[in-house]
Amino acid sequence: MDHQKFMCIIVLLFLTINFSLTISSIENDLQKIFNENDNNQDKFQWRRLSELNQPSPNTMNNNKKRPRLLKYDFLLHQWVLRKKS
Repeated sequence: MDHQKFMCIIVLLFLTINFSLTISSIENDLQKIFNENDNNQDKFQWRRLSELNQPSPNTMNNNKKRPRLLKYDFLLHQWVLRKKS
């Protein structure tokens, strides 16, 4: 085996390892993104299932109820309760 073949094999081995690491990194990033999406969907479903106007257990606080709207703030990427105008 001459020097040129040896260097070619080394370069191919290096490229293969680099490509493999890149793919695993991309897979990890995609898994993180999908897990975040699952968590956001769970939160969304939980918000949809929960009643916003449930009576409070403390009867003294019933007088202090203020109408609020649940909205998704796209800039903050989260659900926010806002005063009803």
